[in-house]
Amino acid sequence: MGLRVFAIASKDDGVELVRRLGADAVAEGHDRTLARQLKSFAPHGLDGALVFAGARGWKAALKCMRRGGTVAYPNGVEPAPNLPLFVRRRAYDGEDSPSAFRRLDALIGRGPFHLEISRRYRLDETAQALRDVQEHHVGKLAVEIRGKVARERADMH
Repeated sequence: MGLRVFAIASKDDGVELVRRLGADAVAEGHDRTLARQLKSFAPHGLDGALVFAGARGWKAALKCMRRGGTVAYPNGVEPAPNLPLFVRRRAYDGEDSPSAFRRLDALIGRGPFHLEISRRYRLDETAQALRDVQEHHVGKLAVEIRGKVARERADMH
């Protein structure tokens, strides 16, 4: 898409993941030199930021936004970012409409596409998956549903 990406991740495993995914620059969100790294990467300020979590990393990145830049984040993320007045805010909700899935399918089809799954759980381990999602993990946690219905659906696709 022609973007230069500075990724802020948590802990060494998160930094390694975003580096592997192709970010142009990567920093650990608790690094005391984070603001300096951001300013070095974008001396005139960041054009945009897509933020998901992490109050300390947000504060450093938001201080480095250029006037008129855009910060996007999902509604309900905690803590919600406290944005400077000179940037645009784009809070959004996930969409589960046919048109949203068509757009997602087109993006995946253009490739390359990678989904990082850190752990898979059997259906009877769902309670443990819900506990584990509250802890540090890199990538997604997946609950596998197997059985006659799942096999029939797989056969249909």
